[in-house]
Amino acid sequence: GKSLQKMISDGAHFVAMTRSIHENLLKAGIPLEKITKIPNGIAITGKVKSESRMEGPAKVLFVGNLYQQPAKGVDILLNAWCIVHQQFGDAVLEIVGDGVTPEYNEIIKRLKIDEVVRLLGKQSDVRKYYEAADIFVLPSRREGMSNALLEAMMQGIPPVATDISGSQDLIMNGINGILVPPMNVEELAAGICYLLSNPGMARLFGEKARNTIIKEYDIVTVTEKYIALYRNLTERNG
Repeated sequence: GKSLQKMISDGAHFVAMTRSIHENLLKAGIPLEKITKIPNGIAITGKVKSESRMEGPAKVLFVGNLYQQPAKGVDILLNAWCIVHQQFGDAVLEIVGDGVTPEYNEIIKRLKIDEVVRLLGKQSDVRKYYEAADIFVLPSRREGMSNALLEAMMQGIPPVATDISGSQDLIMNGINGILVPPMNVEELAAGICYLLSNPGMARLFGEKARNTIIKEYDIVTVTEKYIALYRNLTERNG
């Protein structure tokens, strides 16, 4: 209720993971001094593969919680993949995540892409799928800040994602990845096809994607920001 909202607004300090969340908090009437921008973070591991990823049939990877449909936009991705398949018949779409429903299988069969789409379900070790991927795709209708996108970019995988909160903070369109309008099947397919057609550019995007994560989203840096915030708040209230 409104009384609870007012109590939280008056007594809490807010952390905004993304620019969009920061803007929404301001619109909700939260004073600027009560908001700190701190993104999600990730442990930096591994190295970008120097060799071309575009050897053999290309693999495009999606990782996400499929119980969050329609938020994750898997239906949009499958329809986009039908277009991709027409141009790149051997390319494979791998979908990793728990919560696959019969609806996805129905779409896949209807689009006749069952030979090039793999519904892999929940995986205890997602790393091997990242290491084998040529492109990472995140077709979400809405996000906070996707950990899967962070992980993919950290691995040096060029991303194609919808131009929404979180992804907007991580991806500079045409520099370290591609942003496309949400819920746009044709534009999503075009972004994937562009990277499949331009392996050199895809590799460059992947290298810059990893550099973005190292510079701005290292969990050590993010942790230091939280420590500084807690210290500031306790000293202010002490």
